[in-house]
Amino acid sequence: MKFIRYSITTVIVFILLLGCTSIPKDLGRSDVDSLTSERGLPVEIKTLNKNEDEFINTLTAEPLT
Repeated sequence: MKFIRYSITTVIVFILLLGCTSIPKDLGRSDVDSLTSERGLPVEIKTLNKNEDEFINTLTAEPLT
């Protein structure tokens, strides 16, 4: 019985810690670009135009259902 109680407590603590994590705005792209440039490979920088940026903001404005 103690094992089940400790397991449930561990799972709850783990879920609470996951809720505190955050995702970087560029989704880690800057890290990949820096590692690529360190290896001497060209880094292709693509900027979003205004329409693409608005489209992405529209898609991510509300949570998924």
